[in-house]
Amino acid sequence: MTNNKNYNIPDLFTLTDSGAISENTYMFRHDPIFLSVLIYETKSDATLVDLDKSEIIDEFLLKDDFLQQAKHIRDHFNKKLFYGALDKNFGKTNFRKELGNYLSSGNPKKVKDSLIGMIYRLPGLYKEDIVRKTIVEKCDTSPVIDEKLFRLTRSERVFSYITFTERRDLRTYWFKGPYEKACCFDVEIKNPFIEIWENYLNENKDIIIDTFMNLRHQDNFYFYFMMGPKIKM
Repeated sequence: MTNNKNYNIPDLFTLTDSGAISENTYMFRHDPIFLSVLIYETKSDATLVDLDKSEIIDEFLLKDDFLQQAKHIRDHFNKKLFYGALDKNFGKTNFRKELGNYLSSGNPKKVKDSLIGMIYRLPGLYKEDIVRKTIVEKCDTSPVIDEKLFRLTRSERVFSYITFTERRDLRTYWFKGPYEKACCFDVEIKNPFIEIWENYLNENKDIIIDTFMNLRHQDNFYFYFMMGPKIKM
């Protein structure tokens, strides 16, 4: 048996933390999380600042579902960060620290320039957290301690499709793979073959994929990211 702390397993958030913090701030007219929901749900190319200045924003303020979703997102991350602070396995990243500071600031419309991109991402991260609950129910996402599971060489394996998550320009497709482990790979939304691929997919459909698998984790959620997957259709 091997202790997984001896291996360099990338954490999902360490792959995306931005680093430097700017002290310049922007004062929004509207709740920036509401604006990020509006951009996410309408698949708009607008920035948070441009949308905040737009005259069309008033008509969307009348749509309670966007406002409610913004509230759900704020409540979700407040709760996640609160309970995470009590969990030794919860990653203490710069992203989470700055998000916690923003959510507890008491002035949600005042945002550091360096945090606008973080707020822009929140709807996608929220959806990922919701989908992850389904993945945990269907797959083994526990820490990997078996030596043979750390080094899965490239080969053809059978995967059972579960669902996908979406981050602006990427879709992440999730599968149950070898040893009941959660596995995924990304596809750019602009890929011209994405519609053919999605028409091919059905929940619980078994698919043969030739791929190398790289073990990653976020907190206590362990999964394999497929590198250079080749689909056998």
